[in-house]
Amino acid sequence: MRSTPLPAPDLERLYGDIELFGVPGQVLHLLEESGRLGEVPGPFADWLRARRERMAFQNLVLRHKSNEVLALLDTAGIATIPLKGVWFAERFFGHVAGRGTSDIDLLVHPERLGAATALLERSGYAHRKDEHNHTVLEQVRHGLGINVELHWKLDKARGSAQRDAPLWAAARRLPGYTAIYELDELHVLYAIVLHGLRHRLDSIKYVLDIAQVIRRLGARVDYAALLELAAAEGTLRRVKIALSVVYTALPGLNADAPLPFEPLQTPWSCSAIRAMQRGETTAESLRWRLFCKLAIYDSMKHRVQAQRPHHRPVARPPGSRRI
Repeated sequence: MRSTPLPAPDLERLYGDIELFGVPGQVLHLLEESGRLGEVPGPFADWLRARRERMAFQNLVLRHKSNEVLALLDTAGIATIPLKGVWFAERFFGHVAGRGTSDIDLLVHPERLGAATALLERSGYAHRKDEHNHTVLEQVRHGLGINVELHWKLDKARGSAQRDAPLWAAARRLPGYTAIYELDELHVLYAIVLHGLRHRLDSIKYVLDIAQVIRRLGARVDYAALLELAAAEGTLRRVKIALSVVYTALPGLNADAPLPFEPLQTPWSCSAIRAMQRGETTAESLRWRLFCKLAIYDSMKHRVQAQRPHHRPVARPPGSRRI
């Protein structure tokens, strides 16, 4: 995978794609980790470093705010799991700016959503909106807006039979906390796969996220367990589609963890997602959008349910059972 020479880069395309998809930290990390940074032109490497330094400032601010929020939730005894963001960058890319992030994603139990929301509102965050599986709160200070997304479910409430109980049971408490946990390796991969396809893999960053988890876990990737979990929760087709896209784009991953099935044929392509990121509609991007809307679900029931409006769970009154 890493022994063949890097192809002569189309620098204009590289600069444009890295900027468009916001992946300078990921690209620089992968070049450094593989020992191949010296194979790219010096000005290009310097540009990547400069972009990562700018990204580092934002991520450091987010890490500071994240620690504040986690301390509040921990003190209140609200069980919480950080998702993606700065934790993901440090855990899998080895650097606070290894992956750009723009908000703080946290998973809380639906029964504690009301308490968590009220706690953050008392701390200066304002409720902005509710999405399919999370509520968004924002704090604006000194002209800087910080968003916290409180997820009450890992996946959309409709469109699958995904359960969070096994996820919580396998989670590990983070050192220094009493109520803050991190996902185990199986559920990290599961979560990042579902997250990427929920965004229609419309950025190279989602492909690199999944690839980096696979590369870091290597022989510890348990595809039998992942596919069994996905089959039980009605997400098997989504998991197979996302992995098929990633392994087709990066076939060298088979050296780290062989894909146990023949990659599915999909209409995903770099040109399609470039168009999507630019707000353009092309034949390729339209095919991929329709595919994600109609062909990624395990059953007709889930396909129909996924199109229905979402509902925020009703929070239990104060004093309800904690997990």
